Amino acid sequence: MAPFSLLFIIFLSTPSLFLTINAAPVDDVCNQTNNPSLCIKSITFNESVKKEPLENIPKIAVELSNFRAFITETTIESLSKKATDPNVKAHYDVCVKIYKDTVLPMFKAAKVDLTAKRYTDVEKKSGDILAGVSSCEAEFVKGSPWNEDSAVVGVLVDALRVAAKLLAKKKMYLGY
Repeated sequence: MAPFSLLFIIFLSTPSLFLTINAAPVDDVCNQTNNPSLCIKSITFNESVKKEPLENIPKIAVELSNFRAFITETTIESLSKKATDPNVKAHYDVCVKIYKDTVLPMFKAAKVDLTAKRYTDVEKKSGDILAGVSSCEAEFVKGSPWNEDSAVVGVLVDALRVAAKLLAKKKMYLGY
């Protein structure tokens, strides 16, 4: 009887873990991001996403954010080609390099880790992606011309990070 009592005490002492994992996944994940309302708006492109289990949230977030990052990189590259001011062009080129060398390859690696259920690795790569997006934005004192796109990419990657963290906890505690 003692092992059951001990297990019950452990269960009661960590209710937030279990509630977090079993709550409405999209809302729970988005509420832990740096911009919950933008997260919910960006990730719930249709009502069915709100019913997705936690395990599907990172897949949705990585696909949406990767697509948005690709579009952003294409936009930056186009602006760079049209830029007449060499200083502005240099900033655009730095961002193109960041997206091509860091952001987009990290998405590819995160997808591989996600498929293999290496959630702590996904969480780390999410941080690297966010750092890349932030580095690009830092090139512009008043914000880049694609600042809104960067915000969406950032919040979707933040959702990926949060969901991966929750799944890593779930995997550790529930052993799946």
